[in-house]
Amino acid sequence: MTPSTIWLRPDLQFPPIFDTIFFDVDGVLIKTTNSFRITDLVVPEYVVGTLHGLDWGQSDGKALVTIADVEAFKQAGGYNDDRNMCYLLASLFTARHREWLGTSLAERSITE
Repeated sequence: MTPSTIWLRPDLQFPPIFDTIFFDVDGVLIKTTNSFRITDLVVPEYVVGTLHGLDWGQSDGKALVTIADVEAFKQAGGYNDDRNMCYLLASLFTARHREWLGTSLAERSITE
């Protein structure tokens, strides 16, 4: 790679020529599953706790969503996109702690 004549910084050092570029699309080289699962846990907590100001016992260290909850929806199918999963969990747990509070719907397990 050589600088062109119109380049205004002749002292700039160019990197050596690239002969290989790695482009990981399917997660084989870099496993991203864990970062997506953590996102599925913290986004609903932020929406329910911070945006809606609802309490599920977070001050006592209780988790709003667990990895088992996420895996239950993944196994059921239809929620392979983690953005959709975040919307689902935030909506479900907001409803549990606001609209459904004190009803049998709020007491249902994730697998139900």
